[in-house]
Amino acid sequence: MSSRPSRRRAPLVVAALVLATGGCASGGAPGAAPASQSPPAAPGDFALPVNAYLPTVTETGRLTRARTLLLRKCVSGFGLAVGSDDGSVERAARAEIADHGVYGNKRRYGVTVLSDAVRNGYRLPSAVGGTAAPGHGGDRHPWLGELTPVKISVLYGRGTGGGPAPVVNGRPVPQGGCTAQITARLARAGGPPSFQQAELPSRIKAESFTYSLAHPRLIAAFRAWSRCMRSRGHEVTHPLDAGKGTGDDGRTVPPAEIALARDDVGCKQRVRLVKTWFDIEAAFQRERIRAHHRELESIRSANRNRMKAVADIIRTGA
Repeated sequence: MSSRPSRRRAPLVVAALVLATGGCASGGAPGAAPASQSPPAAPGDFALPVNAYLPTVTETGRLTRARTLLLRKCVSGFGLAVGSDDGSVERAARAEIADHGVYGNKRRYGVTVLSDAVRNGYRLPSAVGGTAAPGHGGDRHPWLGELTPVKISVLYGRGTGGGPAPVVNGRPVPQGGCTAQITARLARAGGPPSFQQAELPSRIKAESFTYSLAHPRLIAAFRAWSRCMRSRGHEVTHPLDAGKGTGDDGRTVPPAEIALARDDVGCKQRVRLVKTWFDIEAAFQRERIRAHHRELESIRSANRNRMKAVADIIRTGA
């Protein structure tokens, strides 16, 4: 997703491992939520048209949990010890919703919510509030235990030094390991298009953002915003450059950063920047959706089927 958020958390190691495979400026949503998805759960969150064909952050979190459950079962099936559920997947999903919204769009246009600006400056709410899920480094995975060479071979189907998959405790490791098996299972659950190939909605979302940046209406809005910021004592030419160099030095937000973020939001409201930006992106996306309607409906159906399978996996653990 090419959304250039103001601040973006580095993905958790746990998520990276289990997912690895081949007037809205004041806080209202400029677009209605797709009927098939949850309503916005954070101020400033909004749904673009193409979000109807993309999983929500909540759904992605549930998919991560299901994949992790299946990985634990697969790895333990080779007689290897696994860790226990430490709640990190759930904490990561809650923090992501607080920071970027159910649809991942809350920071798409920078800081746009006055209460966030006054409380957090340009920092993510979970970072300032201390609710961010901690990352896990080193050679230990919170749900899988110590990532020994043998366990990594079971996960990815590679022997030491990249050789053929080994036999572990008398059981041959399949090609691609546990990760490939689980990816294939979820792909079958979704039906066509495959789990890996459903990239069209994300591509449309990225393309609409790039298109919007060169649109004359948005360029004019950027200039109006910059003039407004200058009148308040800030020399900033682009909204996505506001706050650069701030927000990465701990949880205490200095007054100068809060003042800059507050004026940033105020100027966005004054020139109706967020609505203009949203309208341009939405129009572009609707055109692409019309052109790819059949493909996108197939993707939406596959996503729906996959989430049904995910619910079953979480309920049964298998």
